[in-house]
Amino acid sequence: MTEINAAPPQKIKLHGRHAFLIGDTRGYGAYSGGGIVKQVKAPKDIAFRSWEECVLHPVAQGESMMVVADLGKFGRPPQLHFAFMALLSLLDERQGQLSWTMLCASLRVASRPSLPSLAASLLKKSSSSPENWPSADQVGLWGETFQAVLSAAKVFIVGAGALGCELLKGMALMGVACGEGGALTITDMDRIEVSNLNRQFLFRREHVGQSKSTTAAAAALAMNPKLKVEALEARVGPETEGVTFTESFWMRQDLMINALDNIQARQYVDSRCVVFTKPLLESGTLGTKANVQVVVPHLTQCYSDSIDPPEESIPLCTLRHFPHTVEHTIEWSRDAFQGIFTDKISEARQFAADPTAFIETVLSEGGQSQQLQRLEQVLESVSTYGITSMPPSAPSFADCVKRSVLLFNELFRVQILQLLAAFPLDHRISTGALFWSAPKRPPKAIEFNPQDELHIQFIVAAANLFANAFGLPQERDVEKVRALAAEVPIPEFEQRKVQIVLDDAEEQQADTSSSSGAGNEQQPMLGTLQAEVDQNLEDETARLCDIKQKLLNIKGTSSLVFVPVSFEKDVEDNFHVAFVHAAAMLRAANYSIEGCDKHKTKLIAGRIIPAIATTTAMITGLVCLEAIKVLSREGRKLEDYKNAFINLALPLWLFSEPMPPLKSVDKANADSPSPLSFPPSWPSRRLKGSRRDPNCRLKDVVDYLEEQFDVNVDILSFGNFCLFNGFLPQHKQGRLNKPLTELIEEITHKPPPQTVLMECSCHSKEDSVDILLPSIALLNVGQPTA
Repeated sequence: MTEINAAPPQKIKLHGRHAFLIGDTRGYGAYSGGGIVKQVKAPKDIAFRSWEECVLHPVAQGESMMVVADLGKFGRPPQLHFAFMALLSLLDERQGQLSWTMLCASLRVASRPSLPSLAASLLKKSSSSPENWPSADQVGLWGETFQAVLSAAKVFIVGAGALGCELLKGMALMGVACGEGGALTITDMDRIEVSNLNRQFLFRREHVGQSKSTTAAAAALAMNPKLKVEALEARVGPETEGVTFTESFWMRQDLMINALDNIQARQYVDSRCVVFTKPLLESGTLGTKANVQVVVPHLTQCYSDSIDPPEESIPLCTLRHFPHTVEHTIEWSRDAFQGIFTDKISEARQFAADPTAFIETVLSEGGQSQQLQRLEQVLESVSTYGITSMPPSAPSFADCVKRSVLLFNELFRVQILQLLAAFPLDHRISTGALFWSAPKRPPKAIEFNPQDELHIQFIVAAANLFANAFGLPQERDVEKVRALAAEVPIPEFEQRKVQIVLDDAEEQQADTSSSSGAGNEQQPMLGTLQAEVDQNLEDETARLCDIKQKLLNIKGTSSLVFVPVSFEKDVEDNFHVAFVHAAAMLRAANYSIEGCDKHKTKLIAGRIIPAIATTTAMITGLVCLEAIKVLSREGRKLEDYKNAFINLALPLWLFSEPMPPLKSVDKANADSPSPLSFPPSWPSRRLKGSRRDPNCRLKDVVDYLEEQFDVNVDILSFGNFCLFNGFLPQHKQGRLNKPLTELIEEITHKPPPQTVLMECSCHSKEDSVDILLPSIALLNVGQPTA
């Protein structure tokens, strides 16, 4: 079917996971197999209507009505459209001059259908002139009393990135935490990077390297000097519970706002809000998509109740053996960087600091094959120095070039030849089908050519990274590097007896007996082709002892320089992105995969989440609106709050009421007129104890629960530890009268945290039926460590 190669781009129809139809092929020859398909995006003309036409006819072509963002408010879009058109016409008529009274009246017309709960406050008149207030529009709409609530609020913003900057700006301009009793706390551990500047608008070029939270707070203060903001640089997590973010800190907050970029941190903040029954506003963006989730204690679900499923990861066997997209080769290259210039150099550095302690640690971890491989890698790194001389002689840049050429040969030639030796192009599986069939691409080995620009780009980057690892200066003269590389002899290929891991299940089994080989240049990189140990156990033991002795015989290791590096995407001249890009493109050439530009490599390797300033500004505006509702939430109902999901590319705007908390109903009492039910996420009881109060005993907690719920407590647990078991006489006699802090320290061998979250198993006093109770949060148990 070679005729298809000369045909123009054709529209296809998917016909399974790895097959598609291309239409009429009767004029083509027979299809024999294989082939590479390239996707072509055909241009499409889109006609846009003029502004004047859209004003007169706001319904989009092909639609029967205007887009309804909130399904609970049909008819609202036309009302808002006409209200704002009237306001714009009035502005034009008065040449942009509009009195405060007229503006408030116009906004009342637009707001009355959407905010009925605020209708009464909209009619309030401010007793003082609002024109001089930073938040004059809010005072005119809702009055001074309402604004005083915002001014006295205590808000905690977690994160000072793109979302955090916009949220902080919004809080400052709304006058939140600007009055007596108000406080706004923002925390972020990170420093400002160059890549932040295109979407985090509180930062400037001169701020690169400075603290995000401190810089953002200073910018917000410049916008509103009355803002009472405190900037922290502490991570929000279990390690700071007793130091910075203590129980008293969480208790005094009125609202938490997440501006985070990872699920684990979001879940932790959510768990703190659950324990201390505090509201939380959660939001996130991904390109043109964004969402807002409102969490109100006992009224809505918490964040962790409706968490998104984890993203699908690329199978390891695909990365190691069978890549078929450029994203696979970039991820492989990024892992190679980590193995060669971070992990392997780190181990050599640990050895140089204390050889005996390092070897003892290695011999106490993993299997014998893994121990042997780790020590061989260290010996190889140390051998770069002239370890036979005293003191050891430092390597030269020519040595770094030699290592780079040998690394090139190993990655892009030897490993590919090993793979083809194990699975020739005509190899067939048990069903008779060719092994190298979709989605597997048959690879081809690459011979090193110092005149090839991509080859020399890899050598320049790798050699300079090795030079950095050994404390040598950089060499940017490409021609000099080319000349040095041309002098390196390429060893002949020798086939090794290898084991190839074809799927992740096999990989997990292989890991129990041997290491993945990440960062090993003489053996297959990253476990791609794991060398099978062909000696018996005695020979392997002998080799291990021999290498151990060689390492221990090396003198003057303290003078050896090893500098591991962490991947840094934002420094242009550090060769990190250059190495990853060159390695990825060479890997793509191995598998006939279309390459990409350096910018795409940087995005994928640097784990840069696509961010658009428009999306960030839009979603943080919605968060600020929900913050106003939450801070004035007294008397509000579930339907007053709105979760949002928006995709500006479609465009799609969806608003919905938050889901109420999940209810757990005691099945034993489900048929009774009023079965015991509760939201399991939110603790129904928050008891107060004191470490300094000797009367705070386990018995006090048990008695309280039995009296409050009319039950007999059977088991009371804290985490994985059983504090009380009513079926054991020794617990009744020896634990009930002990102070709770003493009991927790005795069982867990750790000081108790400030907040103890306990689970209770009990049964009814009346009919002995098992009863479910929610979690019990016991506050002020342990004291903060600082």
